[in-house]
Amino acid sequence: MKSADLFRRLDRWIGIPLCMLFSILTPFKRCWLTIFPKKNITAQKILVIKLVELGAVVHAYPFFKKIQEEFPLAEIHILTFAKNREIFELFKSSVPTARIITIREDGLFPMAVDLIRALWIMSCLKVDMTVDLEFFARASALLSFFSGAPKVVGFYAYGFEGLYRGNFLTHRVSYNPLVHTAVNYLSLADTLHAASKNSPEVDRFIDKSSLVFPEYHSEEKVRQSLIPLNIPQDKRLILMNTGEGNIPLREWPIINFKIVAEAILKDERNVLLLVGTKDACPKAEELINQFKHDRMLNFCGQTNLKQLLEIFLIGEALIANDGGLGHLAMLTPIKKYILYGPETPQVFSPLGPNTHVFYSNWPCSPCLSALNHRNSLCRDNKCLKAISPQEVIRAISQN
Repeated sequence: MKSADLFRRLDRWIGIPLCMLFSILTPFKRCWLTIFPKKNITAQKILVIKLVELGAVVHAYPFFKKIQEEFPLAEIHILTFAKNREIFELFKSSVPTARIITIREDGLFPMAVDLIRALWIMSCLKVDMTVDLEFFARASALLSFFSGAPKVVGFYAYGFEGLYRGNFLTHRVSYNPLVHTAVNYLSLADTLHAASKNSPEVDRFIDKSSLVFPEYHSEEKVRQSLIPLNIPQDKRLILMNTGEGNIPLREWPIINFKIVAEAILKDERNVLLLVGTKDACPKAEELINQFKHDRMLNFCGQTNLKQLLEIFLIGEALIANDGGLGHLAMLTPIKKYILYGPETPQVFSPLGPNTHVFYSNWPCSPCLSALNHRNSLCRDNKCLKAISPQEVIRAISQN
């Protein structure tokens, strides 16, 4: 069973009863905090819970900048899965590395050990406010309860059915499935000064085109570490990610990537770099074996996050499925060609310039969303297959 499926089952079969149990205790907790209030009236220690999804972490950057501006003297702490540490470290101006609490997800025992450690750290921190950036995950809801914070901010379904995750929130912000993720996150930040929030309306319009994200700047040490990879200096570097296998429904057919790769390699100026984590290796090796071309190189699983960003800086374009790489590329000027199908770019697309999104607008899409834990019953992603390789080739050649 894939880890994503395991986490969904744990979240449902264990998360729901635990959320019900601790929701019964929530009124007693609030009563205790009323009788014995914390001395700090304004937030001095803020815990932000963001467990999963590298791309969502990137889109949360305006949120972190906002709370830094609103609470300049506060200690901001992060609780996240270990694989997200690197991307949070890029936000060191607003989130110091020493305040990142991580949980490993490479096995139930390491996860349990880290979870106990995280609960101990939270109890010692005595945070004044917890912000849950997950949409409808019960695990993060339970962690917000155990943080002990008198103020708990997070997304709430209101009139929508939503996914049950207890009654822990003191500030209930309406999750809007039709607006961009970065805008939803900023809506959370706008409520932090309020004494409470129990209605869905917000106080201001947020224009996603005005949001500012950090720019990655080249580091000599990291750049030098790429020299052994023998990246050609006189060629145009086109990057391609054919899929990581985490959510197969979001992946364009490999035959389509082959057609695009063939068109790219016809131009003698181009070198095609296959990039991604080690999970991308099977499909990358399939392409390598198909072409056996000296201008096609497989870097999958060979680069850390900063090395990948360095490659983005010197790359001409990135072609990828909807996923973390496209969002990570927002931190660099590289041209991005991102394929969307079961999820909508209206909510999850990379922002900023040099972004070209392919989306077929099929009536059944999006079928993956925060409201179903990205667990669609669809078994044939016709919405993605409707995007032709020729459409992608044409877009690349025109830019």
